[in-house]
Amino acid sequence: MATISIDYGKFMLKAGQLSGTWTARAFLRQGAGGRGFAHEATGKDADLAIEALKAQIDEEIQQRLSRRRHDESMGFDVPTVEDYTDGLRGAGLTDKQLVMLRAHAAAADAGLTAQELAEVAGYRTFSTANLHYNKAGKLMAEAMDVTAPETGPAEDQVLTGVLARSGAAREDGEFVWVMHPELREAVKATAI
Repeated sequence: MATISIDYGKFMLKAGQLSGTWTARAFLRQGAGGRGFAHEATGKDADLAIEALKAQIDEEIQQRLSRRRHDESMGFDVPTVEDYTDGLRGAGLTDKQLVMLRAHAAAADAGLTAQELAEVAGYRTFSTANLHYNKAGKLMAEAMDVTAPETGPAEDQVLTGVLARSGAAREDGEFVWVMHPELREAVKATAI
């Protein structure tokens, strides 16, 4: 029998008969977390198997959303460690973006300035680091299906808020980004 395929959020749902039972499976699309096969459900026919699968996915999404910490200063529900882990695996980050993430995670609560991020990645200017770190935030947000923070230190840096929050300025007045602890844990636990 033919297989039915439909898009559902960041998943590709496929349904067909497997050993005489209608089975639907959800696969993460490329760039959506990287775990491949994610869910499975059965039903009396393809439509019922798909509906059962959608219910499973929706329930998991609601559970994940309920576990997110809200950062009032940014108007942002910070993703969970699990969300960030999926994002790191599926965002398609560049080598330099990964270098910045690893260094930022190692800095812990002390955080890093944009100039320090530039130096670890081999960029000449902090503005280049800001550009690429903001792009990393965008890629992570897309991979995790996360809405960007409502506010950031500058209009062009809102997506960096997916990765970090504003920290206390250094004595010399330099702005500091402090990585969200959930992302820090995911970076340390994920071989990136």
